[in-house]
Amino acid sequence: MWRRLNPSKDAPTSTALVIPSPTKKYSELLWYNWEYFTQGCPLWDERFKKYQCSFDKEIYEPKFPNDDILEEFYEQFGLEPDEQSKECQDKSLIVLTDVISYENIGNLVINIKNKQYLPTSDYN
Repeated sequence: MWRRLNPSKDAPTSTALVIPSPTKKYSELLWYNWEYFTQGCPLWDERFKKYQCSFDKEIYEPKFPNDDILEEFYEQFGLEPDEQSKECQDKSLIVLTDVISYENIGNLVINIKNKQYLPTSDYN
């Protein structure tokens, strides 16, 4: 389970998985709040926009204008991660140990845009 953060002045300089609730287990967040954590992904943002979905940030749940739109969304995109195999779920719950800062990512993007690549030896 991953959540892509958009860099801002208030964002931390480095992060992996943002866990909003210390009382919930990772697996519970994946099972019951997967939609919340797909925000920021262009594909999912487009889908949420199409179905007029917003999010309640207090409880990490999607909000739809009415039940018909909610049902249409889940008929098309309902993932039900709790019904996946344990092996599949575990792949979404890995712990990241090497995290890149927003500054480093920004510099990398600028360098690629300007075609200023680092020598291969710098990645070893």
